[in-house]
Amino acid sequence: MQVISDNHVVLGSLPSGSCSLPLSFTLRVDRNAPAGVYELPMTVTYKYMTDNAAYYSAYGQFMAYNNYVEEVVTVNLIVVVKDMFDLVVSDIWSDNMVPGSEGVIIMKIKNIGSLDVDESVAYLQSSTIGPPQDISNLGYGPLSSPATVDQSMLIPIQNSQFLGRMMAGEEKIVKFKVGISPDAGDGLYPLSVVVSYVDPWGVQMSSNVRTFGVPVEPEMIFSVDAAPIEIKCGKNCVADLTLFNNGTLPAKDAIVRMNALDPFTVGYDTAYLGDIGPGENASTKFSIKVKDDAVPNTYYVTLEVKYYDSNDDPHVTSIIRKPVVVEPPPTLLETLLENWPLIAGLAIAVILALAYFARKLRKNNKANEGK
Repeated sequence: MQVISDNHVVLGSLPSGSCSLPLSFTLRVDRNAPAGVYELPMTVTYKYMTDNAAYYSAYGQFMAYNNYVEEVVTVNLIVVVKDMFDLVVSDIWSDNMVPGSEGVIIMKIKNIGSLDVDESVAYLQSSTIGPPQDISNLGYGPLSSPATVDQSMLIPIQNSQFLGRMMAGEEKIVKFKVGISPDAGDGLYPLSVVVSYVDPWGVQMSSNVRTFGVPVEPEMIFSVDAAPIEIKCGKNCVADLTLFNNGTLPAKDAIVRMNALDPFTVGYDTAYLGDIGPGENASTKFSIKVKDDAVPNTYYVTLEVKYYDSNDDPHVTSIIRKPVVVEPPPTLLETLLENWPLIAGLAIAVILALAYFARKLRKNNKANEGK
């Protein structure tokens, strides 16, 4: 037990048989102190008069004498520490705590007090700032009142849960759903929990506020292999893409969509990737065609990955850019080399046709000579 207010008070003079005004002291009781009756010693220092005398003459009093003795006594004050309910928060789990999503916070709440309570309800709320360390402000004006922290990055969606009766020492698991702002960076964000309850005398009370940190994971980021897609003007190609999950959480039923603007057209702009765990990758193909009049240059197509989190909530990643290098139209030689199987086939067909007609011509000539 500790006195945290000023530990002395000056009372002045008290006439015999009178009573002083009530004295006020602020005490702090250790959180783990058991309920019971305690004696708090208080030292009282005072002076009282033991003797006095006055001397007079024909002209009146000319001298007075008062003798005071100082006394120090110790008075034991009776302090009653009541049974109480209070909580401790432990074993905090969280899931899907990524920016722009809805996460889940699971925690254990234990009644560390000595009082059994009924109708207890746990509330999740923004954290609060307590009174300043200058204890002279305690109880005097707004400085002594807790201030609520404006917490816009984590917003409780399900902010209460009924616990019912909680016995002294009993522990229960609670679950809350929170929304995470898209602007939240990775790190620990404060939230607080408090439990309201009805004590054995039917009075509505609340526990102390417990503040804890909630981890927010980095934003889910996908990337694509850096190798550019190369294509010539007026041609089409099948582009092989590999997408990487650079986040810390799995992406379920992921789908990638390609957005290609002029001068490109895409045969089919969506491809299924499946489940991609953290650090894993998935490959897919897209058919791309470029216009004949496209200007040779480096262009970009954009990709978006849509996926589902562990709560089956949908998400879409930020834009991913993939370079496309458009090269000049193929030369005649390149066209011939590119289509050499067809040209070779045509050449063989022409040779066979010429051989056929030459043979037929020889037969006709021999037949005419025999006549």
